[in-house]
Amino acid sequence: MALQTEGPISVRDINIELGLLPETPFSFDSLIARTLADKLTGPISLSDFLGKADVQVLENNVDRIGGSIYELFGSPTEAGKFEFQNTAIIGSSAADQFRTGVFPAGSELVIVNTGTVSGFGGAGGSLDPAVSPNNTTDDLRPELNGDPGGPAILFEFDCEVDNTNGVIQGGGGGGGAASQGDDSKSGYAEDTIGGGGGAGRSPGDLGVSFVLGTSGSFTLTAPGGSGTLTSGGNGSSQNIPTQTPTTLTGGDGGDPGQPGSMGQKIGGSSGDIYTYRFGLGGAPGAAIDKNGNTVTATGGTIRGPILV
Repeated sequence: MALQTEGPISVRDINIELGLLPETPFSFDSLIARTLADKLTGPISLSDFLGKADVQVLENNVDRIGGSIYELFGSPTEAGKFEFQNTAIIGSSAADQFRTGVFPAGSELVIVNTGTVSGFGGAGGSLDPAVSPNNTTDDLRPELNGDPGGPAILFEFDCEVDNTNGVIQGGGGGGGAASQGDDSKSGYAEDTIGGGGGAGRSPGDLGVSFVLGTSGSFTLTAPGGSGTLTSGGNGSSQNIPTQTPTTLTGGDGGDPGQPGSMGQKIGGSSGDIYTYRFGLGGAPGAAIDKNGNTVTATGGTIRGPILV
C-alpha cells in the first residue's frame, strides 16, 4: 500500500511501508530510503515520500497474447519489489510465449491473478495420404498424432503467485487423426479424418480431413471443430460403407490442461476390406513451467501439469 499523498507523514509511516518495525532507526541517506523516495542524490525530506510505494504495482486489464512481465514494467534496471496484477485473459501462442522475463538481481516478483492465464491449444492431427501413403496394416502412426498444448506461463525468475480468485491453465492437446485405406488395393479410397483442436488462449485448429480415391461415397458425417478458451473441439467423423458399417473418428481436442484423445474406429469386422491407422492425442501444456526457478502458487484453479 502506498504512503498517503498529502498531509503529515512520519518516519514511522515510512518504516511500515518498507516492511520494517515502526521504531527501526531511520536514515534519510540510506539506500532503501532514497530508493523509496526516488531521490538517489541531493537533498531529501519527508515530503519526498508522499505517495511513494515500496512495491511497484502494474495492473493489467487488457487481454493479451505473449510478452514479458519484465518488459511490461518498462525493463527496470534497478532491483526492486514488483507486483503484477492481472484481471484480464492473457497467455501464449505457439509463436509468442507469455513469460516473466528476468528482473535485476535482488528483485522480488509477485503475480496476483484474478483473471485467466492460459497456454495455447494443440492442433488436431492430420495427414494427407497423397503425400504420405498409407500402410497395408493397422497400426499407430506418429504422423497422425495431435500437437501438444503449450504452457500458460514460463517462469524465468523466482516468483510468488497469488491465484486465489484466478485461473491458470495449460493448453489442451490436439486430438489424434484416424486414417483408412490400403495401398495394395487399387481403386479404394484413402481417407484421413482430422482430430479436434485443443483448448487454449490461442485455441488449436481442427485437423484437416482428406478424402481420396474412387470407391464409394465418402463424405464427413460430422465435421469437427477447433478448440476454445474453455474446451477442446470435437474430432471429425465419417461413416464408411465397408462390409460392416464403420465410423472413423478423429480424437477430441483436450480441455484446458488435458491431453487430446486418440483417433478411433467404431464398428467394422475382421473381414474388413480396409486397414486403419490412428494418431495419439497431443500432451497437455503445463499450467506452470518453473524452468528451474523457485515458484510458489496458491489458491484458485490450476489446470495442467506443474513442471519444475
